[in-house]
Amino acid sequence: MVNIVIYRKNGALHGFEVEGHTGFAEAGSDIVCAGISAITQTAIIGLIEVLNVDVKLAQKKGYLTCVLPEGLNEETKEKTSIVLETMVLGLKKIEDNYGDFLVIEEKEK
Repeated sequence: MVNIVIYRKNGALHGFEVEGHTGFAEAGSDIVCAGISAITQTAIIGLIEVLNVDVKLAQKKGYLTCVLPEGLNEETKEKTSIVLETMVLGLKKIEDNYGDFLVIEEKEK
């Protein structure tokens, strides 16, 4: 089971954490895990390489966390929100179809 926590601050998406393994299929054949990884990694690439945001990032086998820095200007906050809210929509679509293998929760920080 993969647990995904979406962190919000005053309603705005501030970061996320992904932990666990889906167990849907063997490593290398697990489409649920691959989908989660592709969506979260693409969001991180967008934040870092497209928007030039210096996110706090930690990653190891079965674990990923990404948190936005404090003090972003309003334009950058708006753009990061678009990237991260799109990520959440993609993850929720996976949850709709494979809910036995992942859980998404939202927490206010």
